[in-house]
Order: sequence, then structure tokens, then C-alpha cells
Amino acid sequence: MAGGAIFISYRRDDSAGEAGRLADHLAQRFGRDRVFIDIDTIAPGTDFIVELERALSTTAVVLVVIGRRWLTASDAQGERRLDSPNDFVRREIVTALQRGTRLIPVLVQNAAMPSVSELPEALGALASRQASAIQHEEFSADAQRLADAIEPLVVRGDTTPWRRRALFAGAALAIALTIGLLISRSRMGEDAAPVTTRDTEQSTAAERAQQQEVDDLVRVADAQRERGQLTDAIATLDRAVTLKADTSRAKSLQEDVAMQWIRELWVESGQRFADAMQPALTVLDRSAPFASGERQADLLAHLGWATYLRWRDGQRALDPAATYRKALAVDAGNPYANAMLGHWVLSYAQQPGGLEQARGLFRTAIDSGRATAVVRGLQLSALRNATTVENRLETIRVIDEMRRRNEALRPRDVSDAWSIYFFALGDSDDLTSKALLAVLPPTEHLLTLHWAFDEYVQGDSRALQLRYYTARVEAEAGRTAVARDALRALKTELTNSPGRLRDAVDRALAALPPRAR
Repeated sequence: MAGGAIFISYRRDDSAGEAGRLADHLAQRFGRDRVFIDIDTIAPGTDFIVELERALSTTAVVLVVIGRRWLTASDAQGERRLDSPNDFVRREIVTALQRGTRLIPVLVQNAAMPSVSELPEALGALASRQASAIQHEEFSADAQRLADAIEPLVVRGDTTPWRRRALFAGAALAIALTIGLLISRSRMGEDAAPVTTRDTEQSTAAERAQQQEVDDLVRVADAQRERGQLTDAIATLDRAVTLKADTSRAKSLQEDVAMQWIRELWVESGQRFADAMQPALTVLDRSAPFASGERQADLLAHLGWATYLRWRDGQRALDPAATYRKALAVDAGNPYANAMLGHWVLSYAQQPGGLEQARGLFRTAIDSGRATAVVRGLQLSALRNATTVENRLETIRVIDEMRRRNEALRPRDVSDAWSIYFFALGDSDDLTSKALLAVLPPTEHLLTLHWAFDEYVQGDSRALQLRYYTARVEAEAGRTAVARDALRALKTELTNSPGRLRDAVDRALAALPPRAR
């Protein structure tokens, strides 16, 4: 849109200090005439409402500064201000939404982003805007990141009415300088040419040096990421993205590192996820509002996972699923958003038909062809979290599918799957060996057993258990003689080893049909 100005919306008794400090920071970066904040910008005697609407008409981005009292501030009658159509903050946001102006919530004082249900209907769309957080301790760095993010929106050569006189003066000065330069060159003759050429060469050399530094930092950060040094990689890329060069690769890699950090984060007892993920979260908060398509959905999905981690910290009013669905609204087939929502539905939602719903979400994620290992990790983790018989049987189905798709099993997944077969040996709980054997067709089950466990049981007593299940699958396939011979051989080896496995072998032999005479 025309204009290119920055409009800062805030509530004075909520965040006047933070809004003023942010305005000063942005003014240093973009110029005072590009930043509208009511106290500094509106001249005495000016109609406040008229001036607000005029400023919004020339604005490229509205920053809504939200502190702890922004949502609940009330008037003299005790009514919430946001509920009044005449509230200035509400009017600023509604006007911006109606004009389609880019709108970014800026969270200060550790405030939480309001949900749709907490906002008046007219402001409901604000809840879907991706927020940027500014922490008091990191104000300068966070404000710098926000400025970096909005810079593409702040058009350099704007000609909006509310700055026209300054631009006329600038234009006149530029004309005068141009005339002076032409006269000077006519007097200097050819002597000026070498100076111009030398300046150009120096400028080009400086630009190449800056670009080389960015490229070198990207290589260093990539190596740090490979070694699992994600904190160091983020810091290295923080330096790269501030240089005056093409930083697109640096920004993209920084986003990748931040998403990996969020996905793989774990904390020691007594620590909080919210504290441990802050550097990565800052990157995602800065990047998500300005990305688009598949990339924006990736970033939003990981912001949803960050919300889930804060939920695990104890902030149970948070709703990770809402952010996952925002990502799916951008990219319905996004593997991260589908898998993370499936993980939530299966692990915590506890709703009827949850397994079936989660199965569909994971299917969509796998079919995307991206991030397959991440999707499987989330799927198996969710099945492990909710230890029902149905989920245990679903685990075996998933592993069978992974075998057929030539995917890799993690050691943790092998161990967890093996425990399912082990506990089914007793046939005393809801999970029985009969139900387990029926989960797959015999031929496929046999292939999956050996694919998943041959290496795991090698040189271990668990090999006897694998032989037991192999014999049971042979019996299910109708190869009774093969099954009987295998079970009898096992019984002989277990003569002096009473226990669950020998009891299971005895039951399996007794259940076989008699040998034909």
C-alpha cells in the first residue's frame, strides 16, 4: 500500500513506557516521520479521531502493543474499554482490519496473546495474527528483530500527504545538489572520472566482503547444527542476518535451526520449557508473520508445538491445537501441523474417535512426502503416551507400514514395540497374544517381526521369544506342522526355565489341532 508508515497502537495505562521506547527505536532505524505514536505525532488542538484515521490511511503496518492490562482495562464505570465502540485502541485496530493493513501484535511484560473468545467480536481477527514478543531484558535485541521483520513493508521512497512538505524540500535540495554537481564536473573535466570509478570499485569490494562474511557464517552455523550445537548456530546466524548483504540463506537456515530446537527440546527436572526455548521462539515469532505458503505453515506448526511445551509447563489455559489449525488453514497438507495435531489428539484430547481422527492426520502428513522421520516419531510417541490396547495394536500396524515403505526405526521404537509382544505373552491382561497376532496378515506379520527384531534379539534370550512368535504366526498361516516342530523345540530348550515364555509355549501347543494320522 502507499505510505510505508509504522503506526503504534497502545493503551497508555498499560504499556506507555514500552510503546514509547519502541517508537524511539523504530525512529532511529526508519526516521521519526515514519513512526506514528499519538503523543508525539498529533499537534496540540488537532482533532484526535480525524488525525488517527488520516495516519492509518497511510500506514503499511500497525503494531499493537499488548501488556498485562491491555485486555482487562476498564473505564470509570467499571466496563471493559475494549467492549466500547468509542475506545480509541479498539477503533485503531478495527480501522486497520477494515483497510487490510498488516497488523502485528507486540507482546510486552510477558503478556499472553488474547484468544478469540477473550476479544470483542469486532476484534476477533486479531487473534489469528502472529505475535512478536519483546522481553524487558532483551528489549533492544527483540526490537531490532521486529524492525528487521517489518523493514520490507516500510517503503523507502514514499510520498504520503502527511510528509509532502518535507519531501518537497528534499526534492529541491536534491535538484540543487545535482546542478552543483554538473557545474563542478564541467569545471573538473576528466579529473572527476577516476574518483567516481575508484569510489564504485571500493563500494563493490565492500559489498563482496560483506557477502563473503555472510556466506562464511552460514557455513559455520550449518556445521554447528550438524553437531547439535543449536544455541551456537542461532547466535552465529544472528550475526549474519545483521550484515548488509543477501541474508536470505542465513534467515532460512536460522528458521530451520529454530524449528529443530523447538521439536527436539527437552529439559531437566525443575526447568521450564518456556525458558529453554526462548532464543528459538524469538526467531519463529519474527519470521512467521512475513512468510507465506508451505514455509509459513511450517513455522506456525512449530509455534504450536512451542505452545504445547508451555502447556506442559503448567499453562493449561493454552490451546496448541488452535495454532496447528492456523497452520493447516495456510497449508492443509502440512506434515508438521498434521502430525503435531495428531499427536495432541491422540495423547491429550481424549475424545471419542480420537484414534481414527489421529490416524487420518498422520496419513495426510506421511502422504506429503516431507519430514517423514519427524512424523513417525510424533506418531509413535503419541501411541506410547496413551497406553490403550487399541493404541498398542496400532503401533504394530505403523511399524508394519514403515517396513513396507522402507523407513527406518529408531532404537527407542524397536524397544517399545518389543515390550508390546513381551507383555502379550501372559494372555492375562486385555492385550492377548491372540489379539496381537490378528493385527496383521500372517505373511506380513512374519516379515515385520524379522525386519524389526532380528538384530535387536541377536545373542540374547529374547531370541527365544521371537522364535515363539514366529511359530505362532506360522500356525496362523496354516502351517501347523512347522509351528508344532518349532514350539516343541522351544519347549525342550526351556525345560529347566519355567516362566511366562514356557507357559505360553505349552498353551500354544495345546491349541494346535491334532496331527493328522
